[in-house]
Amino acid sequence: MSLGRKFKLNSGYEIPAIGLGTWVSPIQRRRCWTETGARILIQLQLSKPHEVEDAVAHALRVGYRHIDTAAVYQNEAEVGAGWKKSGVPREEIFVSYSLASLLYSICMARTLS
Repeated sequence: MSLGRKFKLNSGYEIPAIGLGTWVSPIQRRRCWTETGARILIQLQLSKPHEVEDAVAHALRVGYRHIDTAAVYQNEAEVGAGWKKSGVPREEIFVSYSLASLLYSICMARTLS
């Protein structure tokens, strides 16, 4: 589905021009603490169970080779299950993964300190 078009990155890797953007998996609520010690709850809009998994599997089966996801979605298990279900070898798939800097700093600051 990338239509053969790829972009060459500075690292030398090539990224397919078109990819599937994923979204939040079910039951994603995060309890985090701010630097001042205040507890906050972040609730994200959810997908249906296996929705991300099925979308990833279908996209890979029809030719997509780029999957875009993010830490805030917490959908790694469904993305992995969709990849396995598709039967496409891992070497053929480019996965881009974003860390949300605000969420990362709020949630990880305590873990790392």
